[in-house]
Amino acid sequence: MDYAEVGKRIASCRVRQRLTQEDLSELSGVSIPHISNIENGKTKIKVDTLVRLSNALHVSTDYLLCGSVDAAQPIQDQEIAELLKGCDAEERSAVYQIVKSCVQVFQKKKTGALNSHKSRGTQY
Repeated sequence: MDYAEVGKRIASCRVRQRLTQEDLSELSGVSIPHISNIENGKTKIKVDTLVRLSNALHVSTDYLLCGSVDAAQPIQDQEIAELLKGCDAEERSAVYQIVKSCVQVFQKKKTGALNSHKSRGTQY
């Protein structure tokens, strides 16, 4: 993980939202010196700190870590695998069914959006 890049993205989000490091400290519960060290790439960031900062900045941890959700795909896959390690067979089956249902809904929404554009004569 490139901690300097993570720090730059945190600083960029903070500045875009017109927040000072003090403001971000109050919103996240992370000390001002620690925020400064993170933004300047002088320290590693713990997961709980990353989550608190992402929540305070209203951005995804994926964005802070990778700069884009697409670049976060391998990280998400690994995190999902880690979560499933603690599940028994029945729990894994339940998770699978939930994910399968979600994917079907997402695909229907995409198909519906494409069909609605086609019916209006919109071309891609």
